[in-house]
Amino acid sequence: MGRAINSFTSWVDGSNIIGGQNRLPETNLARAVLSRAFLDSMGYLNPQSSHGRGELAYLKNSARKFISAKKRIFREWCDIADADPDYVAELYDDLTYHMNNGKLKNLRIKVVIEKLVDRI
Repeated sequence: MGRAINSFTSWVDGSNIIGGQNRLPETNLARAVLSRAFLDSMGYLNPQSSHGRGELAYLKNSARKFISAKKRIFREWCDIADADPDYVAELYDDLTYHMNNGKLKNLRIKVVIEKLVDRI
């Protein structure tokens, strides 16, 4: 009989090793939260999403307020994500600068953000 695969054996088999490190599920969750905040602040919605103009503006504004190295909650999420909050906020500032100047016009913003979050 073969070995049963469960969540523990799949975790310790090395398949969760990213960049030479073993990432905890909490770390992956926190990175997903940061990624979603970046996407929300840019107004990127899933195709299945339906928001009115006021709701989209509120979502974007809330995400922008969240991404601040001075805010305690943002620093806590960055800590869980094993990322420097000052660096993440700087990445966000650079992203918004390039977005506002039209330098990212021909790129898929979701892919750009996912690659940025992978590097933190």
